[in-house]
Amino acid sequence: MKTIVKGYSKEKVLNEISDGQICTITFVKKNGDVRVMNGRVGVKKGVKGVGHKFNPADKGLLQFFDIQIQQHRFVNINTLLSVKANGILFKDFN
Repeated sequence: MKTIVKGYSKEKVLNEISDGQICTITFVKKNGDVRVMNGRVGVKKGVKGVGHKFNPADKGLLQFFDIQIQQHRFVNINTLLSVKANGILFKDFN
């Protein structure tokens, strides 16, 4: 596994993850707990209606489909600790 420690912003790492690609993210929840989720970004199946009334990216949120519980979740980009995709672990963001 290759670890990239410096030089990447969270937004740049998230842009490199393609829709439907399985990845693992670690983040801090609102209550202060650290959570690890395995899932995918860009999943549209199971979304009811026409979508959101807001753009999640404008509010600093990442829409993430958690594979283990089969549900969509929003993750605050500012609380990301690490992202693992394509065998590369991104952490210590700028």
